[in-house]
This record gives sequence, C-alpha cells and structure tokens, in this order.
Amino acid sequence: MSKANERLYIRLPASTNQICHWLIWDAAAGELIASGELSSAEQLSQLSDKAASRETTVFVASHGIALRQISIPSGAQRHLNQVVPYALEEELASDIDSLHFAWPQKSKQPELPVAVVAHTQMQTWLQWLKQAGIQPKRMLPDVFMLPYKPKQWQAMQLTGGDTLVRTGAWSGFAIETQLFEQLASQLVADSLTPESMPEAIVHYGDLNWPQPPALLQAADIEVPLTVVGQSSGGIDLLQGKYRQKQQRQRSQHNWTPLAIAAGVVAVLGLSLQITQLVSLNSQQEQLSQQIEQTYKQTFPNETRIVNVRSQLNQHLQQVQGTGNQEGVLALLQQLEPAFAAQEELELELMRYDNGQLRLQVNGKSFEQLEAFRQLAEQSGRIRVSQGQVSQRDQQVSGAITVTWADASAGGAV
Repeated sequence: MSKANERLYIRLPASTNQICHWLIWDAAAGELIASGELSSAEQLSQLSDKAASRETTVFVASHGIALRQISIPSGAQRHLNQVVPYALEEELASDIDSLHFAWPQKSKQPELPVAVVAHTQMQTWLQWLKQAGIQPKRMLPDVFMLPYKPKQWQAMQLTGGDTLVRTGAWSGFAIETQLFEQLASQLVADSLTPESMPEAIVHYGDLNWPQPPALLQAADIEVPLTVVGQSSGGIDLLQGKYRQKQQRQRSQHNWTPLAIAAGVVAVLGLSLQITQLVSLNSQQEQLSQQIEQTYKQTFPNETRIVNVRSQLNQHLQQVQGTGNQEGVLALLQQLEPAFAAQEELELELMRYDNGQLRLQVNGKSFEQLEAFRQLAEQSGRIRVSQGQVSQRDQQVSGAITVTWADASAGGAV
C-alpha cells in the first residue's frame, strides 16, 4: 500500500522525561492509521521506521516559545533578519543573541507574526530527533496542532499534563494543566483584545476550564489528537541556520548504498558544505571583531568590553524617555518611499544610537545615493546626512545618518 498520502505527526515535550505523542494520518482519506505515546524522548527511535517512509511534521511544546506580532514598514521587508530581533529586544528577558526568531516567509498580514525560542531549546529538540534518525519537514509550536476558526478559540488537554489553547491565526498559549486551572483567568486576560473576544471555545476531549471567557463546546471526535489533521497555518521554526542544517541532513539521509555514483556526489557535496561552514565560522569571528572595533570607535571612553550587546542596551536605555517611543522602526518607516524607489540599493549595516540611525549602503553610482537622500527628505520629517562615500570596482559604498528633523517631535507619527 502506498504511503505517499500518510503523514507522521510527533509532539515533543519541553524536557526529555515527559510524554511524546505521535500519530499517523491518511491525508487523502482523512483517517487515523495509528497513534500512541512514548514515555520519554529517549524512546523516539521507536518511530524511526515510521518516519523513514512518511512526511514528518514535529510540533514542540509552546511553554518556552513567545508568540508576538510586530508592525514592520514595507520598506524593511528585505531586512527582517536585522529588524525583527531589534524590534522585540525590549520585550524579551534574554539576550537576543541567545534566541532564534522565526516568521511566516510569505506573510501578507499588516503585522508580522514572530515565534521566539531559545537556541538551546531548539538544539535539544533537534538532537533528540537526530539521535532517533528522524528528519522532520516542519517544526511548529504545538498550539498550531489546533485548527483556526474566526471568532473561536480551540483547546485541548494532552495526556502528560499540558493544556493547549489557540486564540487566533498566529496566537495561543500552552501551560501545564495543573497550573492552567490556577492561572487560566490571567492567561485569558493577557490574550484578550476587543477583536479577539471568542464567541465559543471548542475543546477536543475533556477540558476543565474554570470561568471560561466564552461558552465551551465539546467537539465530536473520538481521538482528540486527530484534530491535527484539521490544523492549518503556523510558524515553521526550521528556518535560518536551522533550515541549512535540515538540508544538509537530508542529503546524508538520501545517500543509498546501491547508488554509488550518487554517493560520490553526496560525499563531494558534503565536503564542500564543510568547507563553506569553516569559512562561515571564520567570517563570523571576523564580523565579531569588526563589531567590537566599531563599538570602540563609537564609545572611545569605554576601555573594557565584556558583552557588546549588553553594553549597547545600556546606552539605549540612557536615551529612553526622550519621547522617541518608536525609535528605529519609526525612522525606517520614514525611509520606506526612498528604499522603494531605489530597489537596487543594498543595506549592508544598520546601527541606532542616541536618536541617530546610521546606515551603510551599497549602490551603483554616487547619483543613486544622492537620489535616495533627496527622496528620503521629501517628507520634511527626517534629516538625511551623507558621510564618507567610496567606490570599488563598479560599486559605490556610502555612510548615511538619519535623524528626526525636529528632535523635540520625538519621531511621533
């Protein structure tokens, strides 16, 4: 029997000694083929054979995953890797260098949904799967196991002690069931907005929810976990450096003993990737040195550098309270028309300090940089100063400083 339509779904807990759930679903027939539980992540190897011939999607415990939505100017869409961590930095307790940021790659929403998880947690989950010989196609926060329906919340209590609630297309929360009954009212208060007030809460299986914000409706479903077959949307965490790792592992997984020629190609490809990885590590070290050197040039009075990111945060905190509540995002929004008109202009470096946004941009000519400056200043709200400009081969590189035209306005939009 063909397994092309079969999907393996695995739900991983936050720690190794908790229950792992799994099921095999026939997507074409809409039927459950098999399901079960593993007492711990150490038993994931029992699913290796099932994963080898089926598309595998992994859901991971949302306890330690922050789901946020942020407004991003359209002109900054090409630079999300730089803008997203900076925009969320003040909301997060951890250093952003220790966090992985993921978002829908083709989102057309007015606000960008973002999932934030610690690198250590991502590496733990991936290590479990690697040891079991399982290569997932997707990895999503487990609240996205539940379907999304407008004006409804979806909820499920998993055996093993977790309660999942999906409150919107890109929002939800997960918590241990014993804590959920105590903290439900606070979690609801944090999730509710006038637009997100549910008309009903559909739950799959038993649910104990003291004082729910809407009428509870039990779904007609024999095996609650099969609701994953109805799920849609979500944020795939396998992106950025984790997407690259996924592709490399897939190449190794497809290396079969009978395909000798293909095996040689795979070995050569892997050797090239290792060489590239060594090169990237070297580049990262050089970049770190450049960042530290730039910091010393910017703050020459500081002779001791322990953590560049933390020390920059201290400087940012010193300028809070000036009225510029939107900071770098507000300035980027003012630059949006200029970036849109000069699509070939590339942003190489961005730095925000003491109310100034400093950019290093690359273009094809001096005229292109000057046109960008003039377009940016047309609104009259910002002042754009062009610094040192250099030319190498057929490329022009220039430094640009952006400030509010009226500093007392504080960037109010």
